Amino acid sequence: MHAAERRVRVELVGGACLVMPAAAPRVDDIEALRAVLETALARAPLPLLFVVPASMSLPGDEARHAMRALLSDVGPRLSAVAAVIEGQGFRAAAKRSVVTFVTGVLARDVRLRVFSGVDEACLWLDAVDLAAIGAAVARARVQLDPA
Repeated sequence: MHAAERRVRVELVGGACLVMPAAAPRVDDIEALRAVLETALARAPLPLLFVVPASMSLPGDEARHAMRALLSDVGPRLSAVAAVIEGQGFRAAAKRSVVTFVTGVLARDVRLRVFSGVDEACLWLDAVDLAAIGAAVARARVQLDPA
């Protein structure tokens, strides 16, 4: 299952919902993610895996607040949230602070952790298929590459 937008890849794969933006998400991207999550979470709780590429710019205030609202709504039905912030330095630190703001609405019983790599995030999520998610991330990198 994929969101129609090319800007953000949303896929149910390997026992998780993988979200990988090519560029800073907009409010309509967040709403596309909401539609996928609402459908998937109607069946059972699942983990959410965000992979934020080093090249992605920071989302605007509207998108941050839309993501925060989404997590407030679906958070109780998530089994865990793992955010992979790729890259180093100031840009990666700024992205981590956005993740902290956006995920601040999650209930204390929703497991949350930030990682620098997909493999370590998948190992932490435990009940996901590392190979399937790794392949999906590789496909997303190719499909979302603006070049």
